[in-house]
Amino acid sequence: MGNKRVPFEENTFYHFYNHGNASDNLFREKENYYYFLEKYYEYSTPIARTYAYCLMPNHFHFFIQIKGKAEIEAYLEKIKDQERRLKRLKMLDEHFSNFISSWWASFFNAYSKAFNKMYKRRGSLFLENVQRKPVLKADYRKHLVRYIHKNAVVHGFTKEIHHWPFSSYNDIIYNSDPRLLREEVISWFGGLQPFLDFHAAAEDGEDI
Repeated sequence: MGNKRVPFEENTFYHFYNHGNASDNLFREKENYYYFLEKYYEYSTPIARTYAYCLMPNHFHFFIQIKGKAEIEAYLEKIKDQERRLKRLKMLDEHFSNFISSWWASFFNAYSKAFNKMYKRRGSLFLENVQRKPVLKADYRKHLVRYIHKNAVVHGFTKEIHHWPFSSYNDIIYNSDPRLLREEVISWFGGLQPFLDFHAAAEDGEDI
């Protein structure tokens, strides 16, 4: 299990995931998945790189890398509202992990408000603290990518990995989403065919 107290650190890879609150689903129809992903990239692009993901009705998984402080500062310097810009720069300078956590919280709040309004619901949509596990070993990366892509199969949402439309698996194969670090992911496997072969050889119960 990921530890909610694990800090976010510069230039560090993470397995980043969360679940719907109680038995709630995060996505009820396909438009929810698309909206969530658009909001995710809107909020994540300034602070993180994305390598793989899988969205399922009641939970999600991402493989990300938090950007360095200098790169995030460069983005914040472009904020026109001076008070807002200085406030965020101060927070980033004083406590990097808290800044990143706050940024993610803004993303989840934005999606939750839209979802609650659409379905006339109240209360928390997500579990309180997003889970994250640092990825410290290079040889672990391709196992995590495979685990994320196979999650929808493991949980019974689809029988074939390539039939699930809400993951990065097909995006990586067909190079259909420029926001993903596709070439870097492919390089971890040694090419596209080894990427396909490695996924085909995965055990459904792979422990990550």
